[in-house]
Amino acid sequence: MVRKTLLRIMLLMLVMFLPVAALAETRIFDRENLFTPAEEQRMQEIITAIQDSWQMDVVVVTSSEPEWDGSREFADDFYDDGGFGLDEEASGMLYLIDMHNRVPCISTAGRMIDILNDARLDDLFDRSYDDLAAGNYGASTITLLERVTHYLRIGVAEGQFRYDEETGERLTESQNPLTQTEILVSVLIGLAAAGLMYLMVWNKYHLKGSTYSYNAAENTSCDLKDNIEVFANQTVTRRPRVQTSSSSSSRGGSGVHRSSSGRSHGGGRGRGF
Repeated sequence: MVRKTLLRIMLLMLVMFLPVAALAETRIFDRENLFTPAEEQRMQEIITAIQDSWQMDVVVVTSSEPEWDGSREFADDFYDDGGFGLDEEASGMLYLIDMHNRVPCISTAGRMIDILNDARLDDLFDRSYDDLAAGNYGASTITLLERVTHYLRIGVAEGQFRYDEETGERLTESQNPLTQTEILVSVLIGLAAAGLMYLMVWNKYHLKGSTYSYNAAENTSCDLKDNIEVFANQTVTRRPRVQTSSSSSSRGGSGVHRSSSGRSHGGGRGRGF
């Protein structure tokens, strides 16, 4: 508890000493001098594109301050205390390269929690790991941010839901990737296509101006036969149906937790490098 309080105070002091204008524009905090100017420029281009296209924030931090297992707490608090996020949900993410514990960490907030589910987080860490382990920190970060853009283009995964990391309890229902408008349009198109096919068939076979009537009773027949099959020496095995638990698998959704400020965050840590 004391460690978390001290960490929060340090982050607040950092925010207070940054100029207001710089804080409004800066999204890359390379406190360990791991990136080249060209790499930072490319990162900023990606971040600006994400902000403009999806109204989500992206912050990149390199630091040696997190202690022991505090990478996730540091990332959550840095995002919250910095006032990042571009909508009422403070949607966005923070990517931390923790040089003290030598692990990468991602903290997500708002709508980004649903975009970057657990499986996609694993993919982000995997794709950027080789460069990270080789000390190519800038290239690794650019790869990760470009992959984030890819997932933003795809949108929320089918069946996405949130669950409590500690209890496994599902917190939201599975999301349908189709909006109500999309569903309505699809139904209308289906009805229109069915109606058109019906009219075409009816018009083709309808005898216009004719008094002809087909006598179905005189021109049809039906012959019913009994068919009895006896199965001998057959064995039927019944097995109880396995009931699935209401708790959620981490691969099928986004785990969430509370930061020290009380805000919901997703995310996680990658492999050590």
